Amino acid sequence: MRNVCSFFKNGFVSAFAMVSLLAGCFGDDVAGGASGDAGVYAVKDLDVAGVSQKGPFLTGSSVTVQELDGRTLVQTGKSFRASVKNNLGDFVVKGVTLASQYALLEVNGYYRNEISGERSKGVIALNALTDLSDRNHVNVNMLTHLVTDRILNLVQKGGMSFKDAKKQAETEVLASFGVLNDMGNSEDLDLFTGDGGAFLLAVSVLMQGNGSEADLSERIAHVAAAFAESGAWESPEKTEIADWALQVENGFKKFGAGINLLEHIRKNVESWNVVASVPNFEIFINKFWAHEYGLGVCGDNNVYEVKRNENALSEYYGIEFTCNPSGRWSWVRMRELQNNVYEEVPVPQTKDDMYKVIKIGNQFWMAENARLADVPVEDSFLGCECYDSKKLNCDVYGVLCPFEKASDVCPIGYGLPEPADVEDLLQSYGGSGVEAAEALRAMDGFGALYAGSTQRIMERNLLEGINEKAWYWISDRTLLKIDSTGVRVEPAEYGVPEEIFHLYPVKASVRCVKK
Repeated sequence: MRNVCSFFKNGFVSAFAMVSLLAGCFGDDVAGGASGDAGVYAVKDLDVAGVSQKGPFLTGSSVTVQELDGRTLVQTGKSFRASVKNNLGDFVVKGVTLASQYALLEVNGYYRNEISGERSKGVIALNALTDLSDRNHVNVNMLTHLVTDRILNLVQKGGMSFKDAKKQAETEVLASFGVLNDMGNSEDLDLFTGDGGAFLLAVSVLMQGNGSEADLSERIAHVAAAFAESGAWESPEKTEIADWALQVENGFKKFGAGINLLEHIRKNVESWNVVASVPNFEIFINKFWAHEYGLGVCGDNNVYEVKRNENALSEYYGIEFTCNPSGRWSWVRMRELQNNVYEEVPVPQTKDDMYKVIKIGNQFWMAENARLADVPVEDSFLGCECYDSKKLNCDVYGVLCPFEKASDVCPIGYGLPEPADVEDLLQSYGGSGVEAAEALRAMDGFGALYAGSTQRIMERNLLEGINEKAWYWISDRTLLKIDSTGVRVEPAEYGVPEEIFHLYPVKASVRCVKK
């Protein structure tokens, strides 16, 4: 809405007066001083409506529209106030009259916490910076808040036009969360609609994490300040959030009695009965941690590409991930095999964990390394264990077992492969050369994992080959070994004289076949 100047008074105005008046209405006195902007326009008697969302702000939360100077974007002190009118975050601020079209909106109050499913125990404040010359609907959300100080910085210090500053700020914030496509104006996004809503919900989850409302306020203040200065968010805290997001997505962070946290969040939002289907916010959780790990885009052009986490600050530094047909990154162990999965079979000792099974040659193979629901991580060497006594290695690569225990971790109806099964496998992948090793490693097939092995000599565990080699038990007590040099079948023992070194059996990975 624009307040056009009145050019006539008492039916007449001189030509000189008209030119002067027009210059005053449409001059270059605009935010940032950029000549590309059309000018400063007064806003008169405008009703500004919108929806306020972290989760939705609750009834009674305060809404303020602050007038900004048309050139400097500094607050003039003039403001208009109202309240959120329902628990969906809707508001209307009536009769807004400003000297320029630029305004700062602030919402302060309690909100629906999508993680706990309850009303927040404390209040937070979110802002939106907007141009009211062509709109009267302004949503206030996490994205509008994170770009506000960046816009002000680009205009006030960088001399940019408001329009250009806003577009740059939105692009920078989206990119820091791993989103490269345009979401449109931040103040048009709605938590419950489309990709923009899915992104907002993901950011809300990431910022909230498992912290309190005070923790949330402190976190978004840090993030907004980082964007304001450099247009980028780079900090150890961001890596911590990425690690948490990976854990949440893969079910390691639960809510209550073993409920997957992301599923719990989705059910909470669905229970608000705002929309029939909550947008796919989970994909933006995935994009965030993948971006922070340096994995890049996952799309049709790089399906089953394998990349390592290059973020040295991450708990999962060096771990391999693959791009799935669904457009999501996952640990190589948890890859998606949508087109050639023969069946799924239960993981022993678990309620709902399943192994994928694929047909290779004449045999049906587990497409994953064997794992256990509860495996000791200490160096007991009595049974299956995690490489280097780290549970993370079990999560990523599965367990390492001695030969005597290897068949025990197979599902019912499955067992260790016979030598003939291994020979058939290698023939299906081209023999024993480097190309065969690469084919066995490919994520759209057998998907060998470089899980390493461990051997007991005297009283010491010797660790070897994680992220470099794969060893798999065969029923005749030999091992299928795969690395960058090729594929071979070798005895489990290295032939060290027992009278010198007391040699225990090696512990290796297990892939079972259908019997």
